[in-house]
Amino acid sequence: MRSLSGWIADHLLRHRILSDLEEAGFSEADCMAVESTSCMWEQVSLFYRQGGRVVTLRDGFSAASGAPDQITIYRPEDPADCIHSTYATLAHELGHALQEPDQWRPPGDFSTADAYAHARELGEAHAWLNEYLLCIARADDAPMPRLELHIENREDFGTHVVEPFSLIVQWHHEGASNAVILERLAELNSHMFPSGMGPGNHKTYGQCNRWDYLMATGHHEVLDSFSAAMGRAPLPDEQKVLMKFHLQGNCVQDPIVPAMFETVYQVYPDGRPEALLGAAAAPAPAHGAPAQPAASATM
Repeated sequence: MRSLSGWIADHLLRHRILSDLEEAGFSEADCMAVESTSCMWEQVSLFYRQGGRVVTLRDGFSAASGAPDQITIYRPEDPADCIHSTYATLAHELGHALQEPDQWRPPGDFSTADAYAHARELGEAHAWLNEYLLCIARADDAPMPRLELHIENREDFGTHVVEPFSLIVQWHHEGASNAVILERLAELNSHMFPSGMGPGNHKTYGQCNRWDYLMATGHHEVLDSFSAAMGRAPLPDEQKVLMKFHLQGNCVQDPIVPAMFETVYQVYPDGRPEALLGAAAAPAPAHGAPAQPAASATM
């Protein structure tokens, strides 16, 4: 038999969760689905009991992010534009908040750029899988959201479109375990393009993660090699080429020559040096304060 204090605590928790979701712009149907879907309610309740909270930031765009202490919903003024105020988004961000704690470890905890990047990419894989599992369990049988992603080819700068939830269904039917599926989703995330990167920056998540690791941990050999060869800091799409084709361990082994960047300039003309720098030459950065022309974006 539940105690009175336990009943009151549960009641207050329910009120807090649903109030936060309503503030974030969730529809009545989505709020009801969150509460009535047992596995979803267990996760969001656990998140709150561990000190987390869904927080709304009223801004001019719609977006969402999840971390162990806070899920943030960026809510524009027009309710029609609140595309992230949904059951599916909450399921995704709970995957980030509750699973794969290595994704939150700082770069210095890892010995290589690949190891750090894999932890970040596996975090996104858990979020995708959690979203899929909670959406198929949704109590009101709402249709599965369709998520189409542009993925860069491994061997070149071409792209193709994948639908990760359809792939999860296919892999499950083929008998793949969740562990195998997570590794496959992490590989997809490595070749996925973040949003909000800005002009002239076409790095994928994997390329961003690897470059961020090198800059954060003081592995400036790549930066120094490029500066010595080119007389300036690498632009974002030059970083992209170095991370995609030439990174070995924490260094670039191949000689850096201008010709290795011609293909990416052809594919992405807005990333060419003359497009970003004009006639001015960018000075080589000091070793202790490397220049990073454009910040990486993470999900």
